[in-house]
Amino acid sequence: MEREAEAELNETRITQPALFVVEYAMAKQLGRWGIRPDAMIGHSLGEYVAACLSGVMRIEDALRLVSKRGEMMQEARGGMVAVMMARRRRGRG
Repeated sequence: MEREAEAELNETRITQPALFVVEYAMAKQLGRWGIRPDAMIGHSLGEYVAACLSGVMRIEDALRLVSKRGEMMQEARGGMVAVMMARRRRGRG
């Protein structure tokens, strides 16, 4: 049973929602302890957590989105796309 659970946690479709829930729960606990941020930012799943905590996104919507994201990432099997872009200079307009 424990090995099955371990194997499932190595699947992106399971890992993504699990990480989201842990990050969200940790942030909520910090809030209960009186530790509240003046601003929030996140990377990857942390962006969704920050959006929920700031009221931009409902937790139910974020969970659906994160679950679908995990499924799609698992189906991609590590394939990614990079788009190159020229650096834009400031002050030109």
